[in-house]
Amino acid sequence: MAASDAKYAYNFAVEELRDREYPQMQGKTYLDHGGTTLYAKSLVEAFSADMVSNLYGNPHSDCTPSKLAGHRIDEIRERALRFFNASPDEFDLVFVPNATAGVKLVADCFRDYAAASNTSFWYGYHRDAHTSLDR
Repeated sequence: MAASDAKYAYNFAVEELRDREYPQMQGKTYLDHGGTTLYAKSLVEAFSADMVSNLYGNPHSDCTPSKLAGHRIDEIRERALRFFNASPDEFDLVFVPNATAGVKLVADCFRDYAAASNTSFWYGYHRDAHTSLDR
């Protein structure tokens, strides 16, 4: 790339990444990341290789595949906590299926705490908030 093209270097790098990691995006624009974000080709390949190489079971059962799943979940939890520089002695990480389930879990905890401590709990949200907040 010539020095005069330096201002285009960022766009070139982004386009190169897009071509390599997101071939499903050829000629398309995707704007629904809030609903479902795009998956990278390398992520799908790594995940697929892991799934066909290992037998994962229900992490709440007591068999070899289940223990493997539980170990993998613990490993991912610890890795995520380290990423955020959060000590596992002080913080925990809870996996939920989606944002709606996460918001519901937190709201239920507040509600249950208020009921157990005989206090009130009020929940307010902006009228333009995502629909997952009003359920």
